[in-house]
Amino acid sequence: MHIDFCSKQQLRYSMLKVEIRRGGLIESTHRVHARVETADGNVLFNTTDDFDFFARSAIKPFQSYLLLKSGAIESLNLDLTHLALASASHAGELQHTDRVTAWLEKLGLDYTALRCGTHWPGDAETGYFMHENKLKPCAIHNNCSGKHTGFLSVCAHLKLPFEGYHLIDHPLQQKLKTVLENEFDCQLMNYGIDGCSIPAFMVSFHKMSKAFARMAAQALADPSSTAGLVVQAFKANPVLTSGTADYCTRIMVKNARRILVKGGAEGVVAGVFPEKKLSILVKCHDGSHRGSEHAFDYLVQKWAGLQPAMPTKLNNWVGTEVGHVEVIENV
Repeated sequence: MHIDFCSKQQLRYSMLKVEIRRGGLIESTHRVHARVETADGNVLFNTTDDFDFFARSAIKPFQSYLLLKSGAIESLNLDLTHLALASASHAGELQHTDRVTAWLEKLGLDYTALRCGTHWPGDAETGYFMHENKLKPCAIHNNCSGKHTGFLSVCAHLKLPFEGYHLIDHPLQQKLKTVLENEFDCQLMNYGIDGCSIPAFMVSFHKMSKAFARMAAQALADPSSTAGLVVQAFKANPVLTSGTADYCTRIMVKNARRILVKGGAEGVVAGVFPEKKLSILVKCHDGSHRGSEHAFDYLVQKWAGLQPAMPTKLNNWVGTEVGHVEVIENV
């Protein structure tokens, strides 16, 4: 029986967990699914058989491909800042909301055209300022407003109706589904509705990891390619893809913007490392962001040789060290 190299690698599973220790005692344990691989199919680290999962916002770099592949980014004279916002889970800071507002105006629209819904800014300082000044949030503050404005831009370029652009049977969502199926090399069937109202398809963990690894290789080979431009957008504008204090921004900035890092709800983090043609994909089993980010930090150091961004010491409110975070790998 023939077993190819990739299959042999997948037979050797590792275990990855994140322990929170207080006073030397285990307080919490987060089990983590993870996969590290190169664009040529070499699986360097893997914790599990393949499974389908909701990638949530970690899928946004691929969703933003539609802006490029449709020709909307050129016809509407958009640039890398727009591409970064289209890929973003932004924190609702002024640097985000002002740009989204201006982008909508460019389309002759305003926030009422967005179907992502309303929530308070993720950035605490912005939220406090708005509360103190009796300002109410609107759809612009939704972390997905840039992505939705990107969708409306594609509709404007292709002369598709704006109405119902978020629904699965709308031509825009069907075109987006085709783009994702091409990148993941599989048919997308099962879906739920995301927090921002668009269809959220369950995807293969392994196929998504492979797609990110291909993105890394394509970005290195041709910076002007679709993958290359998305990676450039993240490198040039990391804070626009998340927020000033966000983990994804911090680890990209700390590592001289050499990587693309995108998080998703329920403990998902994805990384693209063009110089090494490498991807890292993490999903915390219990949906913990703390678990996924510490695990991602560990894998970034081990397999990409880059710097972590999460503090491992736990301090109380008077500054006393009371515990630490430990990532444990067993083969």
